[in-house]
Amino acid sequence: MNHSNIPNVSSAADESSRPPVILCISGSDPSGGAGMQGDIKTAMNLGVFAMGAVTALTVQNTQEVSDIVPIEAALLKAQIEKVLDDIIPDAVKIGMLPSGDCVTTVAEIIRKYGLKNVVTDPVIRTSSGYDSSTDLSELAHNYSYYLFPLCDIVTPNIPESDFFLNMLGEETDCTPSAVGMKLLSRWKCDAVLLKGGHSSGSESVDFLLKRSLTDDIYCREYKAPRLNSRNTHGTGCALSTAIACGLAKGLAIEDAVDVAKKFISSAIAGSCGTSLGKGTGPLDFFSTYSDDFCVRHLK
Repeated sequence: MNHSNIPNVSSAADESSRPPVILCISGSDPSGGAGMQGDIKTAMNLGVFAMGAVTALTVQNTQEVSDIVPIEAALLKAQIEKVLDDIIPDAVKIGMLPSGDCVTTVAEIIRKYGLKNVVTDPVIRTSSGYDSSTDLSELAHNYSYYLFPLCDIVTPNIPESDFFLNMLGEETDCTPSAVGMKLLSRWKCDAVLLKGGHSSGSESVDFLLKRSLTDDIYCREYKAPRLNSRNTHGTGCALSTAIACGLAKGLAIEDAVDVAKKFISSAIAGSCGTSLGKGTGPLDFFSTYSDDFCVRHLK
């Protein structure tokens, strides 16, 4: 073979050309709309390189989740540490963790490697009603006391926030901002995004509560029209991944949430005219949007 026309490429690493990198710690969705598969598609759309450690194998399609096979904590640890010994990510997205041991293992790794920009989407129960763990009490305890205090932002939906408040012995019948305040206080994380997708009304409203350096609480609402689409499978996974992508690119939390919300609205809107699967179909991961703020920061 004639190698004379092959360009001479230096093997030396050029950090200035390194793309933003996130590590996704998520379950696998063989139907491709949620979990690790949805995380990677979201990151690619937003110009971020995604690495992944699988926490569970699921048996699911757009209609139901029929089984979840957890990855043992030791194997999860081995996956993550093998990656981190080579590449340190700019942000971390954590999705389904199938056991209390997996939660504490991930928390230990975050401490050991000093990982930054940690986003956790606490998947307790799938949208089809399948529990992510056989011991939800231990899972909730370990999330609340070991993992959440290490997070920059936690993104529960309304059923998940109610679940955690019940486990903590707190009232759930209060305003969204009050719920967010309770979770922020108990979890000791930097910020909580209480997602409003399960609420009613013509608008979907998310509430961000963020702790300042002086321990004051910043609160912001993110409103979006409620779109009439059955294709919302993986919305929570994609939103938390999009937030991690924004943080990996250097955005402040409130700006990362802003960009992520606009991406999700676009992805849901783009899915309205499609029909993939017989149940709740996936988002439009090929969606593009022209909002000036988003284009400036994520393209």
